[in-house]
Amino acid sequence: DNGCIGYSTPVLVLNSTIGQNSLATAVPSQLCNSQSASLEVQPCVGCSYTWFNSVTNALLTPVSNGRIVSVSSAGSYYAIVQNQNGCRYPTNIVNLSSVIVTAPSIGSSTSILCSGSSANLFVNTLPSYQAYQWYSNGSIISGATNPTYNTNQTGSYYCAVTYSSGCIS
Repeated sequence: DNGCIGYSTPVLVLNSTIGQNSLATAVPSQLCNSQSASLEVQPCVGCSYTWFNSVTNALLTPVSNGRIVSVSSAGSYYAIVQNQNGCRYPTNIVNLSSVIVTAPSIGSSTSILCSGSSANLFVNTLPSYQAYQWYSNGSIISGATNPTYNTNQTGSYYCAVTYSSGCIS
């Protein structure tokens, strides 16, 4: 030892929190009759995004890559956000449920409309029905938002119902 001191090359240690606490969302949060949903992570500069489904994916194989992805299966999704420095942060878990809805059962007081008469159309209501909208020949009937509709016009009628889940059938 000759009393000389040697110094190493300086090392810069960064506190790289870019991408930490990124919020993930799903729109819609319920899949009605196997529709798809859009999963999205708030953006961060230089970040990459890998999505996982923790319910169906025990081996943690990525479901998809990208900030915004489309999925059509129920599950508990989250993304790993990797920033430009290589730091990886998980997002919150987004629970996506699947709801199967059936077409409402409708009826009529008559199937034949005589001149000067009317028909009372009705939906067999369920507690899960929240809103109603009647249609005639494929066009919306303005103001026809009750479980019953009275008409004196011939045509093809149906009623779309909104379930408490938000699904429409």
